[in-house]
Amino acid sequence: MQDAAEWTLRPREDRDLERIVGWIPDAEALRLFSGTRLSWPLTVRQLREVTVVSALAPYAVVAASGHVVGHFDLRLIGEVAWLGRVIVDPSLRGQGMARGVVELAVVEAHRLGAHQVRLNVIPSNVPAVRAYRRAGFLAQPPDDARMGVTVMERACVEERLGSRVLVTGMSGSGKSTVLRCLSGRGYRTLDTDYDEWVRGDGRWDESRMGELLASERRIAVSGTVENQGNFYDRFEHVVLLSAPVEVLLQRLHSRTDNPYGRSPRDREEVRRYVAEVEPLLRAGADVELDARRPVDELADEIELLLTERRRRIPRVP
Repeated sequence: MQDAAEWTLRPREDRDLERIVGWIPDAEALRLFSGTRLSWPLTVRQLREVTVVSALAPYAVVAASGHVVGHFDLRLIGEVAWLGRVIVDPSLRGQGMARGVVELAVVEAHRLGAHQVRLNVIPSNVPAVRAYRRAGFLAQPPDDARMGVTVMERACVEERLGSRVLVTGMSGSGKSTVLRCLSGRGYRTLDTDYDEWVRGDGRWDESRMGELLASERRIAVSGTVENQGNFYDRFEHVVLLSAPVEVLLQRLHSRTDNPYGRSPRDREEVRRYVAEVEPLLRAGADVELDARRPVDELADEIELLLTERRRRIPRVP
């Protein structure tokens, strides 16, 4: 069995291309490898050209034997490195080796000056999603421009200073929008409405959330679930985004990425939650922000909390 700890990295060379192309047996495997950027049947020329046209930095992962066992490419945009075309020799799959390739990519991205690594993955590519999760990547809220694709990200190095902040509030308060803004500023974020963080009973997966908060030192998490109070002692700050119920209903009606809030039943439920649930969230929060403020201003306020280490003082209900 291969040992990923013995793998090394070097720039991809033309002599590697034929081997890498041979790892992709059919059109579906190509779609998972590169989305719609390349066409079947894949050729060496296509892979070489997409690298040049997109200004990618391609890498070969080499085993101690000297054989190429993996491939990926990076594209640096500011302080963010976009990771793409990750693949492992088919004979090594199912052994956890993909994580080794991804971790080498993160180290290389940091060497290039990146603070964060992001990637696009097709949600049905379950083995890849699992490998990225194990390597510390978190799924981000979907973007209308990226329908059918999950964006995942992680920091290049562990943040040892700062705070863990929970952003909570009613549907329509703008939690996901604020997190997107913070992510764009380079902060680690997690919207628990996505990627199976909430179980079928509407509660966080406590084991998974506990592991996350034990490993992260600076992160903004968003969500509104029944058992979130069990984790308040592991967040330095709990922020409530609030707005009048009519504002929430108008936002829910106009958004395009989620149908919730448009039916009469949904609207009545929102009114009931504002009356019954929001006071409980307010009692557990140490900061309340008016969700009608511009997104950049809300992100500024939360950014200040993310960069400090003062422990919150819980409110007394």
